[in-house]
Amino acid sequence: MYGPAECPNCDKAKSLFDRQQPAMQYTKIDIEQGDENHRHITEDLGYAQAPVIVVKLASGRTVHWGGHRQDMLTALVRLCTKGIVPEDRKAAS
Repeated sequence: MYGPAECPNCDKAKSLFDRQQPAMQYTKIDIEQGDENHRHITEDLGYAQAPVIVVKLASGRTVHWGGHRQDMLTALVRLCTKGIVPEDRKAAS
């Protein structure tokens, strides 16, 4: 997770991850205007809003998004805590 040192949306994401049992593992990378990490998320990844969440999946694929996306955070928690549940199995539950 990339974001400035003072980042309310980063704090919300961290709190969500910390509430899981067991707590989800993550790394918070503080960024400052113009530093290498800031250039990476703005120039390489194309984001202008924090936090920028970068997830490397077991398949080796990397997904990322910028901004406080509760839908994406919830999906990430579900993936990390329960695995992927096919839609047809969910409907049968």
